[in-house]
Amino acid sequence: MKLFVLVLCGSKGAGKTTLSNALATKLPGVAFFGLVDIRRMMSHVEAGNEANAIAWEVIPGMVEGFLSGGVSVVINDGMNPVRFKVIQEIAQKYGADIFVYTLQAPRDILWNRVRERDVKWDKVASKERFDYVYDLVEQNFIEGSQILDSESESAEELARVVLRDMK
Repeated sequence: MKLFVLVLCGSKGAGKTTLSNALATKLPGVAFFGLVDIRRMMSHVEAGNEANAIAWEVIPGMVEGFLSGGVSVVINDGMNPVRFKVIQEIAQKYGADIFVYTLQAPRDILWNRVRERDVKWDKVASKERFDYVYDLVEQNFIEGSQILDSESESAEELARVVLRDMK
């Protein structure tokens, strides 16, 4: 398979991580990461705008590092059009194909998923933060992104769609 960058966008609870996990079983040797992974590399850092800004400074370097080594990349996080353009330029530099998908579901379903997930992680879900991120994702839709409906399709079904498109 040709070198590629796959970007998975969507609000909290949209299924980006679940889809990434489904794709990981079908794409060996590919680097998978997102904001949460980079925040976990920093000790005692909470999710928020400051930590995300730091993580976004790191992501382009990671993408370039992997692509320069011949390793394709899946970025499991939403991004704005300016950040996407940076990733797109890096992909073009290495002759990598770029694919971008936005996972969507109704707001109330996403909020319920986030609450259920945060209970499992022993966290308290913040409706205020959820609403902020949801609105941010809606405002920063990347032109040309293909929409995936994570309400009606399973992660395995969505993975099949992505893999079919990448052929």
